[in-house]
Amino acid sequence: MATAAKFETAPTWHARRVMTCNGQADTNLKTGEEYRTIALACLWEMEPAHEDKDSSPAFIPSSYCGHDARVFAVQRQHGRYVALAADLDKGDHALEHVAALVEKFAGGAAWLIYSSPHARPADRRWRIVIPLADELPYAAW
Repeated sequence: MATAAKFETAPTWHARRVMTCNGQADTNLKTGEEYRTIALACLWEMEPAHEDKDSSPAFIPSSYCGHDARVFAVQRQHGRYVALAADLDKGDHALEHVAALVEKFAGGAAWLIYSSPHARPADRRWRIVIPLADELPYAAW
């Protein structure tokens, strides 16, 4: 895992933290433990996961990481969002096409596109992350 010190001279979004978990079934509601966080810029350095959806690494683009951070209503109330995130799971779009659209939308800002573990040659699926200039509450996000 990268440390915040690594990003001292980088844009401020590099060091912003996002909540991480291991798949759909990973919950801390019963244990009361906070979820782990990583610096947003670490997403740019990670290797793609190959596990199924129940155990693949995942993140919420919010800095709120309390034991209830996977509850939508709680994120709406407490979350501070640091990135836009999108899933393209239909349409079998070429990476070049998606990248051109994201680059145009981002207007010079950083962006990341990676493939979903469920993608297949005739069923390409993409995940998109665009860091925000400022942390935002849910209503503004």
